[in-house]
Amino acid sequence: MHDARQTARLLNRLQRKHLESPVSWRFQDSSQDGKSARSFGKSPPTLAHQRVGHPACARSRLCYDLLAAPAASRSENPMKSCPVCQNLYPANFTVCPKDGVTLRTVTELTEGAVLRGKYQILGKLGQGGMGIVYKARHLHFDELCALKVVTSHLAEEAGFLQRFRAEALVMRKLAHPNAVRVQDFDETEDGRPFMVMEYVEGRSLDKLLATGIPFPPRRAVRITLQAASALGAAHALGIIHRDIKPANILLAEGPDGGDLVKVLDFGVAKVKEGSTLVMGASLTRTGFVVGTPEYMSPEQARGVRGDELDGRTDLYSLGVVLYEMLTGRLPFTADTPVMMLMAHVQTEPLDPRQLRADLPAPLTALVLRTLEKDPDRRFPTAEALREALESLEQDRTVRLTPAPAPSAVRGVPTPRVPPRVPPAPPPEGRISPPGAKQAALAAPAMARPARPVFTPAEEPSRSPWMYVAIGTLVVAGAAGGFLWYRSSQPSPASTEAPTPAVETSAPAQQPAAPPVTESAPPAPTETQQRGESEEVRRLLEYGRDAMRRGDRESAAGFFRGVLALDPENRLAREGLRRAQRPPEPVRPAAPKIDEAAVLRLMQDGKQAMDSGRYEEAIRNFQAVLDLDPNHPGAQRGLALARRALAAEQEVLRPR
Repeated sequence: MHDARQTARLLNRLQRKHLESPVSWRFQDSSQDGKSARSFGKSPPTLAHQRVGHPACARSRLCYDLLAAPAASRSENPMKSCPVCQNLYPANFTVCPKDGVTLRTVTELTEGAVLRGKYQILGKLGQGGMGIVYKARHLHFDELCALKVVTSHLAEEAGFLQRFRAEALVMRKLAHPNAVRVQDFDETEDGRPFMVMEYVEGRSLDKLLATGIPFPPRRAVRITLQAASALGAAHALGIIHRDIKPANILLAEGPDGGDLVKVLDFGVAKVKEGSTLVMGASLTRTGFVVGTPEYMSPEQARGVRGDELDGRTDLYSLGVVLYEMLTGRLPFTADTPVMMLMAHVQTEPLDPRQLRADLPAPLTALVLRTLEKDPDRRFPTAEALREALESLEQDRTVRLTPAPAPSAVRGVPTPRVPPRVPPAPPPEGRISPPGAKQAALAAPAMARPARPVFTPAEEPSRSPWMYVAIGTLVVAGAAGGFLWYRSSQPSPASTEAPTPAVETSAPAQQPAAPPVTESAPPAPTETQQRGESEEVRRLLEYGRDAMRRGDRESAAGFFRGVLALDPENRLAREGLRRAQRPPEPVRPAAPKIDEAAVLRLMQDGKQAMDSGRYEEAIRNFQAVLDLDPNHPGAQRGLALARRALAAEQEVLRPR
């Protein structure tokens, strides 16, 4: 009988061997001479099997579970985790061989878990149809990495493991500075394959495009150039990505501070037949549709088989991404994925210059060439596209820096949705984001928001600021006439000062009057007048007139006279209280407002907002407020322009 410590050491060796070589340790049922037996690679573990039942071995249950359980159960059941060392084990384990504590069941990798004894999970990065991606740390090398763990239902499919291994081999061969490289391939303790990839700290292009603000042409060209370079390296190895989209393009910070592009998720890549990387292995199942409808090529939308696609399908998808970066919206919109696919097949994209007039013609021609329906009319290779982009960037006659664009072309449908910034209420029909119909497109819907637009809400053929100016002049004329009429009356008590019923955008010019430093108390009601003597009424009116002139001392004397006749007179008490307040500094009369200048500046600010020149819009609205600090349209326009500029600066931050 063996010593218990010898048995424990033997079991630990078996356990380590199982963890290091998971595939070779899978058991398969076989029949020999009518008796069921379990094969263990090439040599059955007879010695270990004889020792597992020894009562003196505290860990005998571990080895029994390992040898007796079928391989299928390890992929069907969840894993077990040690609460002490965080190591993971197959579902049929009951205690940790390292710490001797009872294991707990886990259905998903949690933070702190250690996979294969060397990859410590730090958190989840994302989840897709094929699996979950985790951020992890290689404990031996102290390096960050990304783990892509395949879902259980895919891991159980026949032939999937072979495809996944082939994919890992292909991706290992793809060593390019603009593509994420695969570093390792293994299986989890419950039999699910996972891939270890380079971890890159950066931001997804999809998140930047979500602001709806177009990129500067030069930055869009440089991002596309790097992505095309990565695709060219993949195509040279016979790899077609088939799912190029902003979510699969990561922007990190390069050594020079600019954008360093990393193309992600070659996990759905297709290896062309004839490639020497994988002998006859197809990485995707026959008939399995791969791609994202908004970025699919026409041939993908028509259902062309994966083995009939070539690298030009990736160039089309990259062209859609470039179009979106330059214009802030997709070339096609649709209500459903099926309609989106039909648009890719049947509808011609709108010229980007109709959406953004400052784009150079050679750049828009390049974009439209990548979006050709016929693959033969596109760039033949990713390398050709990269060379065209480089030539465009180096051509000094082509302006790739953003220039002030003229106001939007009338009649061109552009999205009227502001970027994802806190919305401001429209200033009485002046700033509004009305929806525009999508002419010449497959169907209206699902387009990305574009820059905020400063437009009239009604009657676009006329400027709303003209109505504001006319209304201001009418109110000013009416107020002036009323004041002239009042001044011609013999009794000052016959009429009270008018109260404006409409808040105008600019105060009307009134005749010169003594500075008013305090409002007069309200006039008595008719009922109060009947209860007061003629002398009281006259003194109250004299007191109010003195307050209007700013003569507080005289006003206080009149109000005291009223209180001598009527000690409980509420109006006299209130008037005396106001007259005895400390005098406020005399405010200079408001300067005359140049209505024509205000109207011109507001129109210039509106046009600047329409074309995305937010700094210019801020200057115009601020100039209006310098002339008229209470102008509501300028106040709201300035707030919107500042928020739009802040959102734009996040996208345009130097890289």
